[in-house]
Amino acid sequence: TLVMPRPEDIVLNRREREDILLRAGRATGGGGSGSSYTDQDFAQAIRGVVKIKHQRLRTVHNLKVAWLEERVEVLTKMFGRCVVRRRPRTRHLYEQWKKGVQL
Repeated sequence: TLVMPRPEDIVLNRREREDILLRAGRATGGGGSGSSYTDQDFAQAIRGVVKIKHQRLRTVHNLKVAWLEERVEVLTKMFGRCVVRRRPRTRHLYEQWKKGVQL
């Protein structure tokens, strides 16, 4: 019978994960060829993950007021259309065309 491991048994701590990645980098030709992972690689990857997690959290927190934000955008657009004076349309191209046709 197949026995599934418990989730806490298969979770690796940070040091173990880094060791696996460092060994994988060396095994793929990291012997001076520059293909092994560096501390900067780890830091950059971690920063990327943290940034994405924060974006997700911000999205979740903003869901409560998303409907209000959309209403404000619609009202702002409507207000802008009603209040902002539009420039009068110029008819110079039409007038030039009309003069050209009459000639």
